Amino acid sequence: MSSIPDCSLLENESRMERTISNLAHVPAFAVLTFLWLKSFVLEKKKRQTRTYNVLILLGLVLFAVSDELHQYFVPGRSASITDLGRDFLGILFGISAYLFSKPMHGEFLNRNRHRDSKLTGNSHDPDTKNDS
Repeated sequence: MSSIPDCSLLENESRMERTISNLAHVPAFAVLTFLWLKSFVLEKKKRQTRTYNVLILLGLVLFAVSDELHQYFVPGRSASITDLGRDFLGILFGISAYLFSKPMHGEFLNRNRHRDSKLTGNSHDPDTKNDS
């Protein structure tokens, strides 16, 4: 959408529509950040996970900066430092959502592993009876 010329030049845009359009940066980058972290982070090795987190965050910041730079060259649009700030705020919300979901995701995985091991009889849990 950043390549679409500014609608306010073409038609009379209300203040509320402009506010909603400006605030859309926050949830857009929050969702993008959350999905990138969920997609690319390896849960197994902490050192690799930290490296991937830094690379993902660097990629997101570069994406936000390149989006604003791109808008500078689109007729009827302009690059805005406040939009960049909203993008960064969205990135922070995405990181928070990811960190908040990690304990729940781990609990879900452990519960499923426990259930699957009961079904296959390969449990190391002392409460589970294994008749083999």
